[in-house]
Amino acid sequence: MPPDLPDLMNREGSPKRPDGAKRSRALMLNLMLPGLGQLYLRQWVLGTILALVFIGAFAGSLVLFLVGMSQYFSIVSGDILKNDSLESLSGVFRVPWVISMAAVAILDMIASQILALRSRIG
Repeated sequence: MPPDLPDLMNREGSPKRPDGAKRSRALMLNLMLPGLGQLYLRQWVLGTILALVFIGAFAGSLVLFLVGMSQYFSIVSGDILKNDSLESLSGVFRVPWVISMAAVAILDMIASQILALRSRIG
């Protein structure tokens, strides 16, 4: 190999991955699951925290939705016009809670992307 060419091979003989390509892969992994890109970049604690926050927000919103659906079906299965059943339908889905869970998940995804962009790749 001529001395003026940069060394593009690592010890195993495979091509070295440029820093930008590694960061791009981390960003793509973060789109699938926030924190997965940090785990790829070997930031174990940060990646685990980001992934658990996202999974918790997703699971919480799913539980809230399923509980709301259960209450909805129990109300509409009977006579909806008796005993103020129609008025009780407005509170079964807990919209502010679901919106706050979605906001936490979105903020977690944004934070994971920003942290992957600013991370040092070594």
